[in-house]
Amino acid sequence: SIEVLLGKVIRHLDTQRKNLVKMSEEEQLSNMLLKYNGEIIKIEGFSDFYFDPHVKQYTGAKKILKGWCPRIRFAEKVMNMDFIHTQEGHPVYVKESDNFNDVRIRIKSILKQFRQKVGINTDKVITFTFDRGLYSIELFKHFMEEESRELFIIWEKGYKKDQWNEEKSVNEYEMFRCRNTATDLLKYTFKYIEGDWKKEENIRQIIVKATNPQQNTIEVSILTNDKKRDAWEIIKLMFKRWLLENDFKYLDNHFGINEITSYESKQYAEPLAASLV
Repeated sequence: SIEVLLGKVIRHLDTQRKNLVKMSEEEQLSNMLLKYNGEIIKIEGFSDFYFDPHVKQYTGAKKILKGWCPRIRFAEKVMNMDFIHTQEGHPVYVKESDNFNDVRIRIKSILKQFRQKVGINTDKVITFTFDRGLYSIELFKHFMEEESRELFIIWEKGYKKDQWNEEKSVNEYEMFRCRNTATDLLKYTFKYIEGDWKKEENIRQIIVKATNPQQNTIEVSILTNDKKRDAWEIIKLMFKRWLLENDFKYLDNHFGINEITSYESKQYAEPLAASLV
């Protein structure tokens, strides 16, 4: 009767130890923590996420691949941490990698693993807001495939300020950000027009003129394969990406994500050699 309730009893100590070792492997622990974190923030209620590759310079002696390092603005040995946050800025997933695969290649497997590890149903449509680093026509086509359950929002790379058309319907909204108190507000003004993107008619283009509290105005273009969503919601998601940078700074200061906590390494040939045995 106890076995029916609790499962099969493992009587031998040696077998128990082996099972505990297997359960405590890094991948198992990582999966448990990801699911637990998802439960805490009630991830099932979110459908909008931010994806951002966080690059750190590696200064050690190991021979690892080089990549572009934003901190020094130069090609150097780097480590990638691909983060996913909720629309409220909560970190929910991170995947460490070297620079063997470009982020536009890594993204496909990362999003698949993200769904599996945090428990998001494969049929649920979710939206990812990207930085310019993932700009790629081939990647856009991947998201527009019939079986894809992901929508994207991204800046248009290389946009030239020559497409604003006053003859189109111009919409205007305001957004406020708090500083130190709820009454200390900064006002941002947005004007925008929208239509189909000239390079790909299945992609929607939203051209935005954004004015900050200092009255400086920029003109940018946002691309998305979401044809139904209100444009103002898409603009807000894109312009609230500063939430990620706040979190990265917090994680740097308090959790040491910019520090190496282990000198363990694995040669590139090792996984291949193991698979051939």
